[in-house]
Amino acid sequence: MATSTRRIKLALLGASAFLVVTWLVTGPLSRTLGSGLDGTQVTHIASADAGGKQDDRYVGSETCAACHEAQFKSVGDTKHGKLHTLDSWKGKVVGCESCHGPGKEHAESGDIRKIISFKGKDSKTI
Repeated sequence: MATSTRRIKLALLGASAFLVVTWLVTGPLSRTLGSGLDGTQVTHIASADAGGKQDDRYVGSETCAACHEAQFKSVGDTKHGKLHTLDSWKGKVVGCESCHGPGKEHAESGDIRKIISFKGKDSKTI
């Protein structure tokens, strides 16, 4: 009985050690592959269907700039505004829609509820 208890404890210890090592190894990798420049998780990725067609809900930052020129210019020189220059962001949505989500419905209707807004929110609630 003592031998089987010892084996169970060793198996659990080994499994725990394996999980800890896996977590330590994949943590930095996931931060490198799936994080923005400021450490926030990247959630908006350009998608394509089986035919290779891009998601048509994204309209591009130029469309946003038509109505939000001052905001567009102020973000252009920041880290967020330069995401398109990074290899790690190739194939991902960059520009306004990388944070605010797909802009087609908002651009067509002007409805602020059709886009992610950060007005009145601090960095801890985002």
